[in-house]
Amino acid sequence: MSPKEEIYIIKETIKSIKEQSKNAESSLIQSESDRLARLEARLIELTDLLNSSTTKPEYLPDELVELLDDAIECVYADQELPSNIDELYEWFEDEGIDHMVAAEATLPFALSLGEILQSFADLEVADDNDVSVNQVTDQMRITYARRLIQEAMDSFYYIRSVYCAEVKGSGDKVAFLGCTAEEQGQHGIGISWWGLYKSKNDFINDVKNSNWLVFDTDIDSLTDQKILELYNQN
Repeated sequence: MSPKEEIYIIKETIKSIKEQSKNAESSLIQSESDRLARLEARLIELTDLLNSSTTKPEYLPDELVELLDDAIECVYADQELPSNIDELYEWFEDEGIDHMVAAEATLPFALSLGEILQSFADLEVADDNDVSVNQVTDQMRITYARRLIQEAMDSFYYIRSVYCAEVKGSGDKVAFLGCTAEEQGQHGIGISWWGLYKSKNDFINDVKNSNWLVFDTDIDSLTDQKILELYNQN
C-alpha cells in the first residue's frame, strides 16, 4: 500500500470514528480514544514522509505541476493525456523552451517523409522521365523518390531536430516529453509536440514508425519496398 493510499484510509477511519461518537452523543470510550490518537499520529508521520519525498519541479510554475502529475499518471496507465495538455505544451514552447533545448537533440536530424508524399505521384515521375503516365515503372518511382529525399537532406528542407526531455512531477515517476523542432529564421523555433512517453526509446520508436527518416541511423535502411508503400499512401 502506498503512503497516499494509507493516508486516505486513515482519514476515512478517523472521520468514521468521530461521526460514530457524535451520533452516539457520548464521549469516546478509552479504547477508541487510544485508537484515534494512534491514527492521528500515523497520519502526521505519513504526511511528513510524503512531503519529504515529494519535490516540485523547480522549472515548472505551481499551477502546471498538477497537470504534469495527471499527464504522467495517464502515460503509465496507457490512457489518453488530459484534455488540457496543450497548456503544458504552450509553457514548454515559450518559457520552458530552455528545458527542452538543454536536453540536447535526441535525434539530431530527421526527415518527415510524410511531408514530401505530395510529390510522390506518377504524374511527377512521368514528367521527370519524359514519358507518359502509363509508362511509369516502379524503378522510375524508386529512383525519383530517392532523389527527392537526397535533395531534401542536402537542402535541409523538411528537416527537423528531435528533442526528448525528461520531466518529473511532484512524485517519483518521470516521463519524457517529445517534440520536433524546426528553425524558422526570424520567427524562432517551430515546435511540433508528440506527447509524453514512458521512455526515450518509446518516443524514438514512435518517430521512426511515423514515416520519419532518421539520419545516420536508418537512412541506408530505407528499402525500395518502403518507398513504393509511400507511393501507395499518397
